[in-house]
Amino acid sequence: MRSGKTTALNITGAMSARALSSANTTAAAIYRTIEACSPTLLIDEADTFVAEDNELRGIFNAGFQLGGEVIRTVGDDHEPRRFRCDGPVAFAGIGKLPGTMEDRSIKIVMRRRRPDETFKRFRPDRMERFSELARRAVRWVEDNLDQLRMIDDPDVPAALDDRAADCWRPLLAIAELVGGEWPKRARDAALALTQSTEDTASTRVLLLADLRDLFNAEKSGVLFTTEILNALHKRDDRPWPEFGKKQAPITGRQVASLLKPFGITAPKDPLWRGAEHARGYRRQDLEDAFLRYLS
Repeated sequence: MRSGKTTALNITGAMSARALSSANTTAAAIYRTIEACSPTLLIDEADTFVAEDNELRGIFNAGFQLGGEVIRTVGDDHEPRRFRCDGPVAFAGIGKLPGTMEDRSIKIVMRRRRPDETFKRFRPDRMERFSELARRAVRWVEDNLDQLRMIDDPDVPAALDDRAADCWRPLLAIAELVGGEWPKRARDAALALTQSTEDTASTRVLLLADLRDLFNAEKSGVLFTTEILNALHKRDDRPWPEFGKKQAPITGRQVASLLKPFGITAPKDPLWRGAEHARGYRRQDLEDAFLRYLS
């Protein structure tokens, strides 16, 4: 609360095409509005109603891709009709969006300002400065749209997964066309904002990356659980030293839980490495996940 979410939406709306704000809505209202006027939707208070509405989540998920549609029956004869649901959307809310929606989003984490941070108070009744920027944006699009359409494959950082690359590709194409320092700034922003998303999925991938580093240093292909935990607990740049309840270090059970969705389980019997044996993991059991999820 009080981190500036609504202010950010107001500024976004002032510089967007056909901006339409709402703090509550229904699935039917969304796809009928998109069909009618192709707005830029600004959804405030998303945490209060989006997560509980399965139909609404489905509409937003389908609308992520250009050409997204839903089929509904209309009229007394219940005639099937296709409705467009694709278009730009900005959500503001407290906490996380549902996982499928967050995966299709560029996430910007906002924080309440500190008492010692200086700022210039925003006045929603004085939006003229943003109108000028909006006019410049419209003119730029009119002058460059044909060239922009020709940039089918901008330079997308290899570290972005397929969904993140889809989110960022239009912005990276714009930056590439603008030129100068903007392509690098845009790619840096893509990496920073994508890597800052600390959901469970990214935490699992982070653990995979750290395990791969450990296996690269252990040529036998066998790591004991105690060795893994000792190494993870020393990583001050990772969440592992304070991962558990009451900021306790990550445990072997938690490591196993994070790896389970990848289909990775520790062998039931202790593993041997030379004259030593203990419970642990074999690289061969993680290799498929390394190839699929790590660059």
